[in-house]
Parts: sequence; C-alpha cells; structure tokens
Amino acid sequence: MATNPNYNIRGALLTILNGMGPDTRHEADIAHLCHLMEWFREGAPGSDFEIERRFSMLVEALEQSNDLRVQVKGYLEQFLKESRYRYTFAELGILGNETFGQAMKNRIFQRLLPATVEDKTVRESLSLMFTKPDDHEWLESISVASWTRLFHVLEWLDPAMPLWKRIQHEMLEAMEMLAVRIAALGIDSEVVRCLGISERHTSPFVEQHLELRNMIGQAHEKLSNMEPLHDLGDHLDVLLDQCQGQIKKAYAQARVQGISVTLSMQLIRLEQSINRMRRLLQLLGALPTDNRVGTCVQFFCTLTKEENRKHSITDLWRGLTDKLALRITEHASQSGEKYATETRAEYWKMAKAAMGAGVIIALLSLFKAGISSWHLPPFW
Repeated sequence: MATNPNYNIRGALLTILNGMGPDTRHEADIAHLCHLMEWFREGAPGSDFEIERRFSMLVEALEQSNDLRVQVKGYLEQFLKESRYRYTFAELGILGNETFGQAMKNRIFQRLLPATVEDKTVRESLSLMFTKPDDHEWLESISVASWTRLFHVLEWLDPAMPLWKRIQHEMLEAMEMLAVRIAALGIDSEVVRCLGISERHTSPFVEQHLELRNMIGQAHEKLSNMEPLHDLGDHLDVLLDQCQGQIKKAYAQARVQGISVTLSMQLIRLEQSINRMRRLLQLLGALPTDNRVGTCVQFFCTLTKEENRKHSITDLWRGLTDKLALRITEHASQSGEKYATETRAEYWKMAKAAMGAGVIIALLSLFKAGISSWHLPPFW
C-alpha cells in the first residue's frame, strides 16, 4: 500500500471492493481479501481508533451503494461456500502429538521451509490473508458492535441461511473428529493408570463420543428441516464436565505422585479439545451463549492468532518452564523428597531445610580441609 500523505484511503478501499464479485466460471480469488487486509494493516500501527475508523468506512461504503453491497456479498458468499472447514476447526490451535524436541525441530524447519497447506481450507486462507505475526492484535481490536453492523448490512444475521447451514454441517464433522480424539486420549493406558479408573466403570471420555454420535444424527435432521438446535448439547455438556473433572483429578494426583511430561501433554490436548468442542456447540446453537456474533468473532480471532503464531519458537519456549516444573515434581515422587511447594509455609520449610543442609556441607568441607593439612600417611 502507498505511504504518500495524499493517499486517498477511501479511494483505495473502493478500488478493492469494486474488484470483488461472484464468478460462476472460476473460483473466488482470495487476492481481493488479501488486498483488503493489507488496507486494514496499513492503519494498524496508529491506534485501535484508526482500525475502527477504517472498519466503519468499509461498512458505510456498502451501505451507501446497493450495487456494491450485492457485488461484495456475492463474492464473499462464493468464497465461503468454496472453503473447507472441518480440519481447521478440529486441529488449528490444538497441541500436536509430539514431544517438545520434535515440536521445536518442526518449527525451525517450518521457518526455513514452510510446508504447503491443503488448498481451499480455512487455514490456508488465514495464512494468506494474515501474513504478519501480530495481525491478530489489530483484528481483536475491532468491536463486536462493528462486526454486528457488517453482518446486518450483508444480511448474515439469519442463522437459517444456506451458507451457515453448510458450515454447521462441517462443524458437526469437526466435532466428531474431536470426540474421537478425546475418547482415544481418555482411554490411553497412562491416563487410565494415573486416574486409577476401574475397568468396570464406563469412562466419560468414551461416553461423550457415544453421546455425540447420537446428537449428530439429530442435528443433521434438524438442520435439514431448518429447525434450531436449542438444548441439543445439554447432555453432552454434562459429559464434557465429567471429562474435565477427571483431568482435574489427574492434576491433583500430580501434586502428590508426580506426572510424566508425556502425560501432561496428553492432558493439555484433552483440555484444548474439550474447550474447542464446547465452542463449536455454542456456534451451532446447541449450547447457550450471550452473544452468538461475539462468539463467532472471538473464534475467528482465535483461529487467526493460532495461525499467526504457529511457527513461533518463543511461544513454544515459554511452556518449557511448566514442563520443567512437572519433571521436578515427577522426580520428587520417585525420590521421596519434596522439591515442589504449594503454600508459603511449605516454601519456607523447604528453604530452611536447604540452608541447614548447606551449613552441614560447609562444615564437612572445612573439616576435610583441616584433615588434609595434617599430612597424615595414606590409609591412616
């Protein structure tokens, strides 16, 4: 974008919008959206006010010209219809099944030689539109009220519109992928051993998958009949609560017995998958939410941030201290010593014990030095 002080901001916006339009012979070109994001990004270094001002300028341009509104609406809906959602919804922002060393190596390699992303997925679109690692920051500064105004202009507030129905069907498929992952992680031998779950008791991790399969059949039918999904996820929500209760129990066990880094990573993946499942249930309307547009915008910003930071070595390194703390706790459980404290009193008790041991070691060192000065014969 131009940096000339005489640069016409509104003129540049209209040029970008006029380039948009539905094309029945070809796929929608993402380049127009990339230009629009670059136009927004140009105002990002200033302030949040400048981003809001530009967003309002976009909405006003669509409000003032019905032809332009129809043209842009047709282009955006074609682009959204051609995109694929399930894998992005089920995987982006959820920890992979890899060790810390493997994750570090993969991120370094990805920085040097980025892997190609599957064509027409939401993840690919995000990587092309938001190319800067801090793009999510200015995106998050746009208010929900401004997004609601844009949705109103584009006539996207009707949850029964065909575009949303297609995306909702893909959300259900993403939820099934998440449910399978939660069930598999929940019955992993290390998780079962940590929780001490009896084979005679049914695991809530398995139960939630069975409940979801039952719910998906009803949801597809309701969506086909243009019926809302109100309260359809209530029982599944209860089972997800039970799963989270089991995760909390595992963390409680870690304070006493210690926990392996592998198990801690599995528990984190479980938490992330459960949280994603709940967010998709809210977007579907199967669980209540205060503001559905706000929930949708927040989810979009979350996906954008995760895509922006997917190769960040710094973000990965920040989690290292937690993993080291878990290793210390694990060592404590094996050696019988307590190197991890939970309260101030326990901390000072440990500190006094350490200082006392330090005094003893210092005295023994002085005593040893004194003996060596006596020049005694060997084996005396």
